[in-house]
Amino acid sequence: MLISDIIGEVIVDVGGDVADTELTTNLLSWAKSTLRRFPLFTRSRLLKTTSTITLSSGANSASLPTGFLRETFVFRKSSGSDIEIEKHPSFKSVVNTSSSGTPLYYEIIGSTIYFDKNANADYTVYIEHSKEIDNVAAGDTWAYSSTMAEILKDGMKYYYFSNAEDRASASDALSMMKIGLDKIEEDHMVDTCGSHIDES
Repeated sequence: MLISDIIGEVIVDVGGDVADTELTTNLLSWAKSTLRRFPLFTRSRLLKTTSTITLSSGANSASLPTGFLRETFVFRKSSGSDIEIEKHPSFKSVVNTSSSGTPLYYEIIGSTIYFDKNANADYTVYIEHSKEIDNVAAGDTWAYSSTMAEILKDGMKYYYFSNAEDRASASDALSMMKIGLDKIEEDHMVDTCGSHIDES
């Protein structure tokens, strides 16, 4: 399914004209606005990726990957094993840029990740993180589930009805989008924490 197919479905759902190029353009913009909200409300594995950055020898910082929103795990590899680089609660107390070595701790400020010491070699650092998914064009293939496409459509309808000043329909669409995002978040919690608590 293409993004243009999703746009076409929304046009039909709201009773619009599929030949209306202004509406089509607006719906693409509203799709991007909706997609920007997905990572704010849910932590689905579909919204995560693992990116790599290079921490150069002698440096203690690097730019974050494109599309980065929020990290879940930062690590490097050594002999095939993942070695965690920890987020330190009082990072400034462990920083020593007068020494060099293997990074043990990190802190993120703005679009830069800082490490506790200067690297003694070039390191590939892996960052598991939530990612932006709003960089879409009408001709792009929708890379996620049909369920997420329906949630996207609800968000696009929210913007459509808001602009049409149909508050009741906008509220209904927003409610449907929120229910969908809550369900994805619930599924994420079940996947990561299990569905029940074991009592000992």
